[in-house]
Amino acid sequence: MSDDLRRLLADAGRAALPHVRPPGHEAARRTLRRRRVTRVSGLAVVLALALVLGTNLIPRSTSPVPPLLPTPSTGPTVDPSASPSWPAATPTVLLSTTPVPSPGPGGSPSPGTPPSGTPRPTGQPVANPDPGASPSPSPSPPPPACVDIVIPQITNAATPAPATITFSIAPADLDRLCEGWEIHVSWAAYYTYNAEVQMYSTGDDFVLTAASPTRTRRLGGEYGCPGDRYFYFGSLPTLPDTFPRGEHLDLPSWAPGRTTGVFLRHYLVPPEDC
Repeated sequence: MSDDLRRLLADAGRAALPHVRPPGHEAARRTLRRRRVTRVSGLAVVLALALVLGTNLIPRSTSPVPPLLPTPSTGPTVDPSASPSWPAATPTVLLSTTPVPSPGPGGSPSPGTPPSGTPRPTGQPVANPDPGASPSPSPSPPPPACVDIVIPQITNAATPAPATITFSIAPADLDRLCEGWEIHVSWAAYYTYNAEVQMYSTGDDFVLTAASPTRTRRLGGEYGCPGDRYFYFGSLPTLPDTFPRGEHLDLPSWAPGRTTGVFLRHYLVPPEDC
């Protein structure tokens, strides 16, 4: 055998060796694992196709779902075609709390009563359930708050002496005063003297109460020549015995909300011969 032939046979043997030699343990394990994975994947695909085909082949029901029926009422039945039996005039409006009337003989509603299935009129006032009952009176307004001081009425407040001065509380003002009220009043009168000065003539103070709402005082000593007169709530402050003619005392004035002050004053002009 020549060397060339021997070389060709050796090359052919080496080329065929991978196809003839066993793969070994690892190669055999990898081959088995690959075959197992391929088999499981194929089975999974077959099952999925079977499920899809089976779902499409199942017959479906085309009949509609029956509607839900309402629970039958236990009350009396009413014929919808029957017209209401109440009068054709203005319908009586029923209160929402009026019970449904009991059925008459034969299971039909009693005459004059609308059936329970008929809708009630809306948009109208609710009738008084008791026509004979008088409407409830509206609440009366609260009484006005009481007061502690009212201005008394004075008679002859500007009358020349001699005269009688009367202090009194008007009946309408008596109703306004608080319970247990007391009104302290004081006053002073001057007369013109010697054509130059005004001199203190008469004065007094007292308390008006519910038991004594009227007081009378005597005015004198002016000798026909009147001057200023001051009427005061509370006790008058210390007054001068004399002050110049044509001038007047500066005393605080009373206003609502105060308890003291002058509530009335008169500046009397004396005659020329005084």
